[in-house]
Amino acid sequence: RHLSPVGRLLNRTAFEFAMKHSPRNKLLLEEKGGLFHESDLLKVEIAGIKTPPHYNCPNHMEQEGEWLRRLAENRTYVSCQLLSRRTTMTNNDNNMNDSAAICHIQYRPPGLSLFRTDLAESLVRFGRASVSSSGMHIQDATISTKTVDGSTNIDTIRSDASYMDKLSKAEFEAVKKMVGMWSDEFVRMERPDLVEEAKFEATAGVLQRLWRWLRKN
Repeated sequence: RHLSPVGRLLNRTAFEFAMKHSPRNKLLLEEKGGLFHESDLLKVEIAGIKTPPHYNCPNHMEQEGEWLRRLAENRTYVSCQLLSRRTTMTNNDNNMNDSAAICHIQYRPPGLSLFRTDLAESLVRFGRASVSSSGMHIQDATISTKTVDGSTNIDTIRSDASYMDKLSKAEFEAVKKMVGMWSDEFVRMERPDLVEEAKFEATAGVLQRLWRWLRKN
């Protein structure tokens, strides 16, 4: 939903009616045979996380992608803070740059919640996504990408590091509780470091913890 003053004043029904009947959108639809194209949409990448590997959950548990689909079906309101922009060289005929906005995204949970919740942290905390090992901006060696327009301010970099640390702690809690993708044994086998640490936290006695501390120090 557009965050202009008019967009804020209109309710959802009125806003959608105005967008549907705006002269510009009518012209675009006529040019494209009455259908919107994927290129008409803003592509958004959630900072700090990546798509989890395919996993299987018991039938009584939330299934892969179910929670995000439910958010979309409920048309949940979100707010985005633009951090940077990723450009990708595509293989189409025009060889144009395909751009995506890298953002912090917050959403308002259903019910009477007064405060927004960080989407990335929610996804990680319940085993719905993985923490990116390359930091806030995922680096994919298989494709040619370039991240631009990001801040180089030292305070911003420190804030990003603190945020990634928070996501890592949330992921560790998900591993310990075996929720989402961490309930799949094959996924757990791919991250033995996290799994072993989680087992140690859950089962280690006082002497074992003391011995580890002495070895580290």
